[in-house]
Amino acid sequence: MNTMVAYFKLIRWPNLIVISLTMLVVRYAIIASFLKLHHLSFQLSNLNFIFLVLATVLVAAGGYVINDYFDRRIDMENKPTKVIVGTQIERRRVMGLHNILTAMGLMVGFYVSYAIDRSSFALIFIIISGALWFYSTLYKRQLLVGNILIALLTAAVPLLVLLYDGAELFRSNILVFQMYPAVYSDMQYMIYAVVLFAGFAFFTTLTREIIKDIEDMEGDSSCQRNTVPIAWGILTSKIIISILLIITILAIAFIYYIFLQGDMISLWYILLLLVAPIISLLVLLWIARSPKQFHFCSQFLKLIMIFGLLYAIPFYHFILQPLSI
Repeated sequence: MNTMVAYFKLIRWPNLIVISLTMLVVRYAIIASFLKLHHLSFQLSNLNFIFLVLATVLVAAGGYVINDYFDRRIDMENKPTKVIVGTQIERRRVMGLHNILTAMGLMVGFYVSYAIDRSSFALIFIIISGALWFYSTLYKRQLLVGNILIALLTAAVPLLVLLYDGAELFRSNILVFQMYPAVYSDMQYMIYAVVLFAGFAFFTTLTREIIKDIEDMEGDSSCQRNTVPIAWGILTSKIIISILLIITILAIAFIYYIFLQGDMISLWYILLLLVAPIISLLVLLWIARSPKQFHFCSQFLKLIMIFGLLYAIPFYHFILQPLSI
């Protein structure tokens, strides 16, 4: 039983649930709202969508496993009581698990791509799995490179849903879009909506990665890693994090003003569950001194990211308001 628990911890099962939830929300809240508005339907079958989620989760799980494999030494410095590789699970088994998960993810990704007659999309899963490998072995040791790469990969999750659902949608309904420009315009709006969600994921993930680097600064330093707080100091790191959080707030305000103006549900959701928590995080960040306090900031930002994701639910109702009139 303890070994099974260790395997679940190794693949970061809570993160895999968030990845699955992200893909479900993007499809059944954001994309579905625009389709329902114009009485269109999904082109990617529910079964193939499940396979898409499975492929993404398997590749991500493989990435978490290989990251812990190569991070064993540094994790022994930062969090020795939580190390699984080499203590609860043999290192060769960990590497074997990575190979199995990644291979399965690639095979399922190949199948989904082939099923929708977009075989070239399979390259995306090869690129992602390769990026996760090189992140663990090389990029995370380079200043900002690893942080930006993880932020990009996180932003890619909602974009994957858009790509696989949207490619066939635009191909199958091209005549409809030519005859009804307003429908085509709304489909473009749908693309913007998913891209904006991906942008939120990028900025918040990049911010969280830097906060985690401050938390792990002592262990990273002993292992000669070149992270932002090691290279530029904690004060500069806090300034960078603050700038990223302020940019996020300004971006949210701009999006509301351009796309959501007048919707009071969106306004109160954004103010209470996004803007106010981000401002609170800024205060907590500047108060923080110990690794434990920075860990709290990191977890608090993770909660904000989930709130950002769940905004897709009130967004769904905002888009469908014309149908309820």
